[in-house]
Amino acid sequence: MKTKKRAKIASSHVFAAFSLLLFLVLDPYFLPNRYFKMTIGKMFFFYGATFIFSLGCLIALLTKKPERKLQRTKLNLTDLFGALFFISAIVSCVLSPYRLEALSGNSGRYMGLLTLLFAWVAFFFIARFGRFTPTVATVFGISIIGMNVVALLQYRGYDPFGLYVGTQPFVRTNFMSLVGNKDVYYSYLALSAPFAMYMAYDAATLKEKIFWHAVELSCFAGSFACNSDGVFLALLAAFLLLFFVKAKDKAGLLCFVLSVMMFFGGALLAALIKPDLSQFGIIENIVTRLFLKPVICFGALAFVAVIYVLLWKLRLSPVFFKALRIAVACLAGICFVGVLGAFIWFTFFDTTKDIGELSDLLRFDSLSWGNKRAYIWSRLYGIFKELPLIRMLFGSGEETIVLLMENRYGDEMVRLTNMVFDNAHNEFLHYLLTIGIVGLIAYLLFCVSAIRSAWRRSGRLCKAAALCCICYLAQSCVNISQSITTPLFFVFLALTQANETPLLNKKVRTETPEAEETEGVETEQTEIEAAQTAAEIN
Repeated sequence: MKTKKRAKIASSHVFAAFSLLLFLVLDPYFLPNRYFKMTIGKMFFFYGATFIFSLGCLIALLTKKPERKLQRTKLNLTDLFGALFFISAIVSCVLSPYRLEALSGNSGRYMGLLTLLFAWVAFFFIARFGRFTPTVATVFGISIIGMNVVALLQYRGYDPFGLYVGTQPFVRTNFMSLVGNKDVYYSYLALSAPFAMYMAYDAATLKEKIFWHAVELSCFAGSFACNSDGVFLALLAAFLLLFFVKAKDKAGLLCFVLSVMMFFGGALLAALIKPDLSQFGIIENIVTRLFLKPVICFGALAFVAVIYVLLWKLRLSPVFFKALRIAVACLAGICFVGVLGAFIWFTFFDTTKDIGELSDLLRFDSLSWGNKRAYIWSRLYGIFKELPLIRMLFGSGEETIVLLMENRYGDEMVRLTNMVFDNAHNEFLHYLLTIGIVGLIAYLLFCVSAIRSAWRRSGRLCKAAALCCICYLAQSCVNISQSITTPLFFVFLALTQANETPLLNKKVRTETPEAEETEGVETEQTEIEAAQTAAEIN
């Protein structure tokens, strides 16, 4: 009887663990017809994955399996804020003058109310039934390497899987990896790179540490190949947080320096395989122009390696770490104030001086700054100010940015930018326009609550997921909301709340009655500990 009970628990845990791979691995890798109809194809795959996982969880509840009592059933603040966010999206859709578009999202990137519904359902069930195990994390890490290898091959000019066959030239210069557009790819990197970085810190064995540093290396190389500044916002947030949270002793500091070495190693790898981008009409971003020179990359890598060796050999006192943290905090503050001051000076005071490449960063231009982000932000802010109060509070409906822009700035948008914007290129501004002030506040509270609760837990996987969420929010300042990586962000929010237990009990069972009785006690103790963990989450 006890053996059957354990078998039921184990099978349910296997389902709850490996179902996560539908979201973490199979969804990003799913390409029904290469790059053709890729967005809508991945959207429907996400729908199917959510349905399969939710149905399995409901069946487990209805059949009253033994593990039912171990799941989190009470609502907490994170759930309530998530529900408020989703309800705001419903209200915005009902009040929207573009209800059908807000529901389906077909006027933008298919991140409409329907996709938000599936994202919220996925969050709800993963947070309660998901089993985030080391095996799942390892498979996810392998898939990250695969994704980045494809991107690096394409960056060099190879197309081993024929993804570009039959596509237009702009696709070949703007699409990369298995998630498509480079803006979407760097959003994927903003979730995967921080996860690998955190896992490298808490690796239990040397083999595991080497593996996660290898995943890091592939992410950093992919970040440079991506040629987009947004991903470096996420990486900057990851490095700063990990330094102050993890580099508190010699082992943590050495791991941090090793991650910095992987960063420059990734830059060196990208620099060595770098093609002549000018032949494709591609303009390199600021970070790419700064780092992607083999001499600079090799010199920086060698310098950091020397620092690593010195730190490894020296005896470091607690005073050293305290002084180092203060120094880094001061340096970060000085850099931030300096960049902000230079931006204000060259934007409002010295508007004529030639500052070369730095003008893309330090001089705000209402048309060209931020790859035309200044244009779309300023126009959307003007639209928001003229909205009636009810639509300021609840927005105009998801994926209605393009409709708002065409109604107000249609001719000007095409004439000045030669583009049609269907997204705000800033997720916070996007939500402000689409689900309003109430929805944006609920979204922020939802994210902060999930991250805060994860950071208070002891599990390393949920904390790694929390770091991913923080870094995703950092790059959200310049990112687009779409149905490929935005739902994946909701999955990571759910993983901050999910159960973190071993996949299977690895104890060897003997055939003696005494051993069976002892094992039964151990199983009951495991159930009690899991129930206590669930109670702590509540």
